[in-house]
Amino acid sequence: MKNQQGFTLIETLLYIALFTIIMGGAFIATLQIIEASGSVQEKALIEEEGHFLVSKINWALTGADVVNLPSPGIPGATLDIDKFDGSNVTLDGINPNLLIQPGNTPLNSENVSVQNVTFTYIDPIGTKPAAVQATFRISGKLTAKFQDFSTTKYLRR
Repeated sequence: MKNQQGFTLIETLLYIALFTIIMGGAFIATLQIIEASGSVQEKALIEEEGHFLVSKINWALTGADVVNLPSPGIPGATLDIDKFDGSNVTLDGINPNLLIQPGNTPLNSENVSVQNVTFTYIDPIGTKPAAVQATFRISGKLTAKFQDFSTTKYLRR
């Protein structure tokens, strides 16, 4: 009787196939975790940019004396206001940015794009003061994720 040591060829092939299946599953799981992490980061970036732009729009409308654009009831992509202190602020929704004048400076980062910017001037009704409503959509540049934002700021007299 012969003394048998080691593995046969079939046993070795079975172990290699089993190892390949386990490693393939681990690789796929790791890839999905990495992709999900990137997706969550982009969603957080979109929300952060949107809230920042909403706060900048509200800041621009604070102390507004005259709304030059848009005309009452006619939505537009440009908001042009004169403030009580004599300064002028213009916000322009030019794809893929929301620009502030003077300076033609983009308010959003290069990681997102801003689309469908609409400003609407709402006339005062009865005791309700005039208001400006702003809506826009922010999209991530890496994936097809997007989110819509809206704010309404009542103008004090």
